[in-house]
Amino acid sequence: MPVITPENVWTSSCKDVLHPHDATCFNAYRDCWIDAFKFALKMHTPMYLLPAFISHRKDPKYFLTRTFPAILRSSVFLATLPTATGPVQCGLRNARGKHHPLHALAGGLFTGLVCILIEHPSRRNELVVYTMNQLAETLFKMGVIRGWWKPVPKANCFIFVIAMSILSYQYHYQRKNLGNIRSILKFFLGDRDDHPQLTLRSRENEGTVLGVSPEGETEEEAKKRKQKFMLTVKKELTIAFKSTVRAFFMGIAIRGGFGFLVSFVGLLRKTFFSKGPQKLSFAQSIYKICLNSFGRSTVQFSLFLFLMVGGWRFTLLALRILTGTSTRLHTLIAGAVSGLSMFYSPSTEIAMYFASKAFEGVFRTGVEKGLIKSIPNGDVALFTLGCGVLFYACVAEPWNLRPSYHKFLINVSGGRAKYYVPGAKAYFPEWYQKGVENGFRNPLKE
Repeated sequence: MPVITPENVWTSSCKDVLHPHDATCFNAYRDCWIDAFKFALKMHTPMYLLPAFISHRKDPKYFLTRTFPAILRSSVFLATLPTATGPVQCGLRNARGKHHPLHALAGGLFTGLVCILIEHPSRRNELVVYTMNQLAETLFKMGVIRGWWKPVPKANCFIFVIAMSILSYQYHYQRKNLGNIRSILKFFLGDRDDHPQLTLRSRENEGTVLGVSPEGETEEEAKKRKQKFMLTVKKELTIAFKSTVRAFFMGIAIRGGFGFLVSFVGLLRKTFFSKGPQKLSFAQSIYKICLNSFGRSTVQFSLFLFLMVGGWRFTLLALRILTGTSTRLHTLIAGAVSGLSMFYSPSTEIAMYFASKAFEGVFRTGVEKGLIKSIPNGDVALFTLGCGVLFYACVAEPWNLRPSYHKFLINVSGGRAKYYVPGAKAYFPEWYQKGVENGFRNPLKE
């Protein structure tokens, strides 16, 4: 692999900077697309087949007309995503006679426009939300590297607190505008009708608050009211406790169970299809997989869900008992208390995802009330812009990408995206050094 320096990066060939693994541009991006398509098939096949099998297993026509075409379409989309930017960069390099980081921006814009038109329109909204999620963090890191602003300690935690407060409010009063996160909230927090809203009011007289003594109340009426009040509180406490414990075990099942399943499938493939000798016996491998799948990170994630759901449930109930009523402010406070769980187990991925969904809900509500105008093909424009910036960052400033997203692009491209790092280091050596100091790990050195 040739040595790329700040002096020669601008005039080096396409091969040296963009695809050192292959001598010609065509072969490089053809092989990249094929590898990405294989990766996409492996990812999308179970993602589409499992729901289809659960709901349409007795309808073979559905698989032929809906499921398999959807798998193929999404796989072509994902295969084109890391590939289409390369030919644009090589074309601009050959036309202008030199490299420039903005070539990656042009390639990313072209890629975003082509790919969003390939994918089914029903998936555009989710793709835009995911892209904007990544874009917000990348732009913030770019500003920090350039000295435009300073990083905020625990920023992801504060973002999650605000996002959960907004989502809690929307879940109760603007539920239809939440999008697909509504099903996630329902799964963990329970059905909205199951929440302590009006249960502390007397059913015979909804104006009578069970926890407050009305004027002219007799001793017998007070006794009955207090008994009904305590029974209602006990019922709500039971529901809250069960929901909180359920969240903990669901965390173990989601994080640990999924990790075990993926590792177990890999072990079976290695056991039955690998020709080389196995270092561990099958039983030892299973034991190791269990330790890795149900270890500290899984317990930490489960406790995070435990605190998130418990904080939300018990705060709502406590406010309802103390005030004898249920208000919109209560849902905002309960959401904020629930969001404090992020301080126990900080996760930028979770915080930014919830923040993007909260913003989506606010935007939909604004459009519904006429406060914001919906722009025709705005989803196409946003996705195109997001891809432009993100692929520029992948090529010229990879230290500003979220590590998990950078790793994803490397895996999708068959490992080829990591070869952009030497060129990025040569373009901006000072920023590269700051990125390393901030935790960036050069994938070529691992």
